[in-house]
Amino acid sequence: MLRDPKWYEKFFKLALLKRAEKAQAVASVLQEIAQPGNLRAMFDEFLHEVATSVHQNTDSYTHDNGFDKIVFFEDNETKLKMRLHVWHPLVIPGTKRVRQNVHNHRWDFASIVLLGHADQLTYRFAEKDEKGEEFFYYRYYARGSKEHYELEELGKTKLVCLGSERFEAGQLYCINNEVLHRVDIDDNLAVATLVITHENVGWVTNDLLSEKSMGFEKVRLQSPAMTKEQIVSKVTALRKLLNI
Repeated sequence: MLRDPKWYEKFFKLALLKRAEKAQAVASVLQEIAQPGNLRAMFDEFLHEVATSVHQNTDSYTHDNGFDKIVFFEDNETKLKMRLHVWHPLVIPGTKRVRQNVHNHRWDFASIVLLGHADQLTYRFAEKDEKGEEFFYYRYYARGSKEHYELEELGKTKLVCLGSERFEAGQLYCINNEVLHRVDIDDNLAVATLVITHENVGWVTNDLLSEKSMGFEKVRLQSPAMTKEQIVSKVTALRKLLNI
């Protein structure tokens, strides 16, 4: 991860802000970092740190929602985190991506699209007797630095889709912690986003809603960390696609 004091100073200043002001400031910081020259310098620094540091990158892994999550910066004191999300094109012709689980979060976040485009879909719980799409409802216990996460079955529920919006490379979107959402990615598209999570609300868990059953009562699902070699390989490959 990035360990230069300048990064801790940058994120500490963000942490001091009130929630609404913080959201705007985080968006501005992301747009600044995403400039090609700044992004190139950050990738150089990150790859050097990963290759030479004795620290293990236990928070970087392939997420069950279909993307590589690579943590660039994390501050345990302020709870702010910056991470790269990368979706890869499907290699088998005619196959379809599995739709993401709908979920909310334990924090607010801002995300800027670096490559490709992403469709952001938002939802709400259906009212009693209201029509909606049926989902299996779980309480999600975060992975953290462990190599597994846990789900607690809560039964079934219905959701109503509020809409979908496409974000192209260079565009940014912000999501508050309580918003139920998922991201759709075209089957044959490479997509990368840079995300800063902030305003941790202190929840231990959040909601996860799946179209298929993921287990009964309480279930533990494995989530192995990436090796240093995998992180370097994936970030280097993305740099080539970004031409930085």
